[in-house]
Amino acid sequence: MKVCWKGGGDWWFKKEVGWKLGKGDKARFWVDVWTGNANLKTLFPRLFSLSLNKGQKVGEVGVWEESVWQWKLRWRRDRFEWEVPFETELGMLISRATVTKDEHDKQVWRGDGSGSFTVKSAYECLEEPERGTQISSFGYLWKIKAFPNVTITAWKVLLGRVPTRECLSKRGVMVNTTECALCQTKEESC
Repeated sequence: MKVCWKGGGDWWFKKEVGWKLGKGDKARFWVDVWTGNANLKTLFPRLFSLSLNKGQKVGEVGVWEESVWQWKLRWRRDRFEWEVPFETELGMLISRATVTKDEHDKQVWRGDGSGSFTVKSAYECLEEPERGTQISSFGYLWKIKAFPNVTITAWKVLLGRVPTRECLSKRGVMVNTTECALCQTKEESC
């Protein structure tokens, strides 16, 4: 796994592996990718924080009733009104999944359409522009001899996390204008 870490950072290999759902005996409901392109914990962080099914496998979050799979999600409390659309969206997403009675879950390679790992598809994943550029930039960033506040600011710029007026506006923070504070003619960008 050391090669996987050094090759693309942020455990790129693990991100390219998902699950083909069988009876839900291996794939973990919230943290593994078994429906869609991301895990449910990432897609629905608020619902994850409310879940009582946190460490459970997919097959433990539902039951068979008269040969039909029924999801049985458990929550710490009732959802607030503004959380209900998230719960509805989660329900729609997991309802697309097919749980079987006799097949085991299988890990699949999501790096290409076949589901089978090839060195070529792994290489292509590593060659994606955003992954390669970002990783090499981070590598140089932490080797630079500079004050920590300068390095951290540069890191925030690379991640697009500098609180510009435009970014704050997108996050729902009330700002008077999204124009640049210096020239006041163009919008600031993230």
